[in-house]
Amino acid sequence: MELFVKKAKKATGRQDAAFQFDSKAEKLKTALPQTVGRVILWIMVAFLLLRGIGSILRPDPVKAINSQVTEFKDALDREFRVASEASAFAEGFAREYLTYKGGDGEEYKRRLAAYAPSRVVSASIDLSNNDRASRVTDTQTVEVQWHSDSQVNILVQAKVVYTISQAVAGEPEVPEAVLAAVTQVDIKEDNIYIKIPVYTDGRRYVVEDLPVFVPRLEKAEVQYTRHSGTAAGEEEAAAINEMLKNFFRTYYEGSDSELTYYMSDPGAGVKGMGGKFKFKGINEVLVYEDSSAGGYIALAEVLVADPNTLQEIRQGYHINIMKKDSRFYIAGFDTRMGNLQYKEDEDNGEK
Repeated sequence: MELFVKKAKKATGRQDAAFQFDSKAEKLKTALPQTVGRVILWIMVAFLLLRGIGSILRPDPVKAINSQVTEFKDALDREFRVASEASAFAEGFAREYLTYKGGDGEEYKRRLAAYAPSRVVSASIDLSNNDRASRVTDTQTVEVQWHSDSQVNILVQAKVVYTISQAVAGEPEVPEAVLAAVTQVDIKEDNIYIKIPVYTDGRRYVVEDLPVFVPRLEKAEVQYTRHSGTAAGEEEAAAINEMLKNFFRTYYEGSDSELTYYMSDPGAGVKGMGGKFKFKGINEVLVYEDSSAGGYIALAEVLVADPNTLQEIRQGYHINIMKKDSRFYIAGFDTRMGNLQYKEDEDNGEK
């Protein structure tokens, strides 16, 4: 009996051990998904944390672009300001450099000293053996050439008036007694082109080297064409010619409010000359049908007069005209009679 009880206890012990093992395995199985979930959760947290730190450390692309735009704008503003100020400075120097009179060497150097260092002033024009005079009446900047961030070459056109005694002009070697009695002079005008090297520290300017005379700008060659096409009928052409006479008389001698009567768009804001010139008539007008716009194109050569000198002067216009309710109106005009083919092609949708 005891043997049976012992065997039963042993069997029960084995069952208890098996049960405990199965319980541990079950707990392990039950905890596994939670552990995996925690790992995944921590990985996501770490990823988001790293991403957040990266976004903080990485510059904002919008801010970076705005910063680049601001830097570019500031650089452009500086370049424009410096170019404008350097041009004004160079023009002032050109006036003093090309305005002189024989015998006025000290006064001449004093004027140049406001623009250039002593080495440039001392190497400038020697007036000790000259009795002629030069005077600048007008200057304008033709070109601005950047040599470096602090150096710019300014090409200036100067209109110069020269005063030369007739006796000296005809006879280079004239006795002083004769020269002193000379009162008549020759006056000659010319346009001089001069390149002036300017240095800047960003706010101040100086002519850092001797200026150099350069050739005048060359005249370009151009092929000239005017609009051609189907001529308008005689009746339409005559009516348009009459309308253009009234329009140009108003344009040159009338008021802006009167001009609106002739415009297809009264609110276009076209302004006239307000009586500064007198309308004399139309020398020639050619009227063509404008198939693209359903209207007309007129090429008009207009004759006006300057009331101060009474000089008659020719003007040329390329005019777009439309017809509405039996009346002709100005749709627009260009102050070129020819070489408008590109513009006409563009209006027709061609490039």
